Amino acid sequence: EKFKQIQRFSHQGVQLIDFSPCERYVVTFSPLMDTKDDPQAIIIWDVLTGQKKRGFHCESSAHWPIFKWSPDGKFFARMTQDMLSIYETPSMGLLEKKSLKINGIKDFSWSPGDNIIAFWVPEDKDIPARVTLMQFPSRNEM
Repeated sequence: EKFKQIQRFSHQGVQLIDFSPCERYVVTFSPLMDTKDDPQAIIIWDVLTGQKKRGFHCESSAHWPIFKWSPDGKFFARMTQDMLSIYETPSMGLLEKKSLKINGIKDFSWSPGDNIIAFWVPEDKDIPARVTLMQFPSRNEM
């Protein structure tokens, strides 16, 4: 069987790519394209239409994949210093227009079957480490 081109995504200098679990979106990363005024280091594309859905800035210390996707592809999240940002598809907007402030957050993961995030914060002096499960989009702790 022959390979045939389905879409073309124009993002100069791409070094990394990732797909959403539903395969509706592809994420490309190019450090060449990042500016403060027009963040395009990371771009999320619609696979079927080739449409650029949104561009994002990328911190130099970020790990790939930048975004972790919910199992159904309806949400994706990224972690920065003391913050967890959850975005929703297809708008690509920040859920409830605000990130979660989580002092000391070190990592997070989506449940493989539900829209639940587990995140952990290490021990700090007299405060014990904690793991939290949070349901989305409600943001209810479980």
